[in-house]
Amino acid sequence: MLIENLLDEKLLLQHVADKRIAEQKNRWWGNIKIYSYGRKVQYDPTLWDETTELCRGLIVNWDNGEVLARPFRKFFNLETGYRPETHLRNIPASEPEVTKKMDGSLGILWRYDNDVFISTRGSFGSEQSRWATKFFKDHCKDVFPAGWTPLFEIIYPENRIVVKYEREEMVLLAMVNIETGEEMRHADLSQWAEKAGCPVVQLFNGKSIESLRSENIPNEEGYVLTWHRESASPLKLKVKFAEYQYIHKLVTGLSIKQIWELLRTGISVEMEYNNLPDHFKQWADAHMARIRGKYNELVATADSIWNKRPDTQDRKELALYFTQFEYPIPSVCFARLDGKDESDAIWKACRPNPEDAFATAVVEV
Repeated sequence: MLIENLLDEKLLLQHVADKRIAEQKNRWWGNIKIYSYGRKVQYDPTLWDETTELCRGLIVNWDNGEVLARPFRKFFNLETGYRPETHLRNIPASEPEVTKKMDGSLGILWRYDNDVFISTRGSFGSEQSRWATKFFKDHCKDVFPAGWTPLFEIIYPENRIVVKYEREEMVLLAMVNIETGEEMRHADLSQWAEKAGCPVVQLFNGKSIESLRSENIPNEEGYVLTWHRESASPLKLKVKFAEYQYIHKLVTGLSIKQIWELLRTGISVEMEYNNLPDHFKQWADAHMARIRGKYNELVATADSIWNKRPDTQDRKELALYFTQFEYPIPSVCFARLDGKDESDAIWKACRPNPEDAFATAVVEV
C-alpha cells in the first residue's frame, strides 16, 4: 500500500511540524521513517483525527511511498467519555473476541533489504526494539505472510511498567492487513504463531462485558475487546482492572513535586507508593530521602542560629540578627519568636524545581 492511499500526506507533515505526531528517521536508511502520535495528542482529546489515530508506529519507505508496517489503529478504554463509539449503549450487540491485555511494549515487525526488524511504537532504536529484534531472530521464524504486519507484546523483566513478568517472550497479539487494516481472527493467528515458534495472546470465550468490568485480578492489566470487520479496521476497546489503573495513575503522575507535597501535608509516602513497581519505588524512595534530608538540615541550621541569638527582647535587634542569614532561616526564627508554626517556611524552601513525571516517556495513556 502507498501512504497516499492511507492518509493525507500534507496533514501528516503538518502534524509533525505541530508536534502532534513524532517522526523518527531510521539511522541506517534515511528514507525509512516511523510515525507515532505524541504527548500533545495523548493529553488533549480534541486533537485526535484520522491521521493521528493511524500513526501508532506507522512505518513508511519514502523512496517509493510504500507502507512497510501498519500497526493497530489507536483504540480507547470502554466508556471513554469523549468517544461515543466506546459507550456501552453504542457498541455492537454481537460478542467480541476477548483477549488478554498485556503490559509490555508493542513490537512491530517490518522488513527491508532482505532482513527483519522489530520496532516499538515510536522508535527504531529503543532498548525494547533492540532487545526484541535480537530475541525474535534467536527464537522465532519469520514465516508471516506478505501484506500483513505482525504485532507483538515485548515481555522481559527489565521492561516492567506495572505488571511484573518473570519471563522473556514475544507474544503475537495480532496481524494487521496493510491494505485494509483488517485484523486476523484469533484462530488463524494461533496457526501463524505456531509456525513462527512464538506464543499467541490468550483468548477468553464466554465472558460477558459485565463480568469483565467487575474483575480485578492482581498483577494483570485487563482485556482487549475486538469486533472484527471484513476489509476494515476492527472496533477495539480496552477494559482495565481497577488495581492496575490505580497503580498506573501513580506511575504516570509520579514526580518529585508530588513526593514533596505528600511529605509537606504529612501523608505517608511509603503507604501511598506501597504498590508501585520496584523501579519506580526506588526512584521515589531516593527523592523522598533527599527532601527529608534537606528539611532536617534546615531545621538543624535554624536551631543553631536560634540558640545563638542575642540575649534581648528587642525585636529590631533580633531582626537585624535573623536577616543576615539566607532564606528560610529568618522566616523560621520569626515564627519561633511569635510562637507560630515554622514548618511551612521550611517545606517551601525544600520545594523541588518543576520537572516531568518519571514515567511519561515509557507509559502510554
